[in-house]
Amino acid sequence: MAITQKSRWDDYGQEPPAGEAKYTAGEQPIAEYDNWFNKAVVDDIAALNQWLDNLGITKVYIDTEANKPASGATTELFIATDTNKIYRGTGTGWQELTVDWNAILNKPALFEMNVTQITTDYTASSGDIILADASAGAITVTLPDPAVNAVVKVKKIDSSANAVTIDAAGATIDGEASIQITKQHESYTLVSDGSAWYIV
Repeated sequence: MAITQKSRWDDYGQEPPAGEAKYTAGEQPIAEYDNWFNKAVVDDIAALNQWLDNLGITKVYIDTEANKPASGATTELFIATDTNKIYRGTGTGWQELTVDWNAILNKPALFEMNVTQITTDYTASSGDIILADASAGAITVTLPDPAVNAVVKVKKIDSSANAVTIDAAGATIDGEASIQITKQHESYTLVSDGSAWYIV
């Protein structure tokens, strides 16, 4: 697959130093900096072309899900701009490309989590950091089904005597059906191996 972009200049130019990389409206760019940027774009496109060639990709569609063709060749990709999903053609349809977290090399040890403050019962999802305010009454946090590498963190943030119960919903937490947090600022980090939950 080829993406065509030709430079307007043969001069490779010079990378602008820090503080000179931006121009105000109406200002004339310095030619050597403009040349450098243009060459950088051309080089990036060449690298992208090489990457697509290595994958055997001959065509990339970029559109919304509603405009996805009925089928794509095995050498074609479709990128859905409204759902951020990527598909590869099967010859008779499309297959969504997904990522196996365990197969990613050099992945970070931590990943972004979702911080949620609650005052009533709540069903957690993996990746939740739950700040539980039980000042108005006891709260139950229900864990999702155990899944490999799932993580949920729960912290009680109020000073009342009302308990925050963490319910394993049919699974177990260190062998127990549920656990409680009764002290302000006490917290638990729970991880799953796919069959149960554990406090770490």
